[in-house]
Amino acid sequence: MQPKINLPSNVEINEEVLRITKDLIRIRSFWDSANVHRSRRALWKTIEYTKRLFEKEKVFIQEFERNKRPSIVISFAKKREFRYLLVGHLDVVPALKEDAFEPRTRGRWLYGRGSGDMKASCAIMIWVMKQLAQLPQKPSVGLILTTDEESGGASGVGYLLRKRGYRCRCAIIPDGGRDNAVVYKQKGVLHLLLSAHGKTAHGARPWLGENAISKLIFALLKIQRLFPRYLSSQRYWGNSINLGVIRGGEAINQVPSKATAVLDVRYTEKETAQEITNKIQEAVPDIKVKTMISAPLFKTRRNNPYLNKFKKIIEKKLSRKIEVVEENGATDARYFSEQDIKSVIISKPRDKNLHGEKERVYIPDFAPYSRSIFEFIVKP
Repeated sequence: MQPKINLPSNVEINEEVLRITKDLIRIRSFWDSANVHRSRRALWKTIEYTKRLFEKEKVFIQEFERNKRPSIVISFAKKREFRYLLVGHLDVVPALKEDAFEPRTRGRWLYGRGSGDMKASCAIMIWVMKQLAQLPQKPSVGLILTTDEESGGASGVGYLLRKRGYRCRCAIIPDGGRDNAVVYKQKGVLHLLLSAHGKTAHGARPWLGENAISKLIFALLKIQRLFPRYLSSQRYWGNSINLGVIRGGEAINQVPSKATAVLDVRYTEKETAQEITNKIQEAVPDIKVKTMISAPLFKTRRNNPYLNKFKKIIEKKLSRKIEVVEENGATDARYFSEQDIKSVIISKPRDKNLHGEKERVYIPDFAPYSRSIFEFIVKP
């Protein structure tokens, strides 16, 4: 039984989490394949900054790097199996405007790239670990922070679980859940590269060639018909497809001989990734279909005891009821599902415009989440 801990006031918690979040936002920690050296250096800056925050705490720190993507694991014992793992990512998506990396507060909101996804949540977990470090009896908990979630997560959480053997009974990943909801199910992810090949010719004599772009467009129309039509609704739970990237052509007066497209498929438990891939390939036999990323869906029971425990705590801190929901997006929770770790808590502070121009996070949620995660870990 842990002695009663006098945590700082809500104002003090908000100020400390806000300070850490602002520092993290200022680091341009996105991956740019055209500038690998800059990208790697920026990602490492987030790791080094995190290390400095624990200079006065007695913790074990392990650093890893996979495919130039660093990760850090902070714990109170040199081991790889814990009761709890706090999991977050410090990488972000690129921003069109440079000032997105200059944090600013407006009213109760903190603006900046990565504020909601998910540097504020990482700051909260850092704060929690620093408070846990003050306990005379340290809990069995580790903090994992990676830098490749926005690129798929295989070189971060995927690597640490698959190759380094990290395990837990319950993972806490504050990287999903709208309006503070607790997520019990997320879709699987399938990224497919489609390649069409034709024959080049002069643009004035297109009949002498075979247009790869036209070939690809017709194929994409066929593929779209394989998926259900859906309304604009956050409650939609079914397979979906998005054409995210398309490339082709070298000159306006030339028949293109090659064209490619990248599809982002999100799928439910009704089909497997392989079944979807096979269905697409059968529909467009003259198009090459290659899997780039395939990640399973995440699912836990709605009445999971860890989930219910966290839900009760966060409802008390927020002074209101919250929902248990399914979510269209995906997180690193899928890698825990892959290892048959079914107890994963996904819930986060309120935010808006993730990956967008006015990305922001709700500052008053910092203290309730910090207190909730702390209590969740120390409370039997």
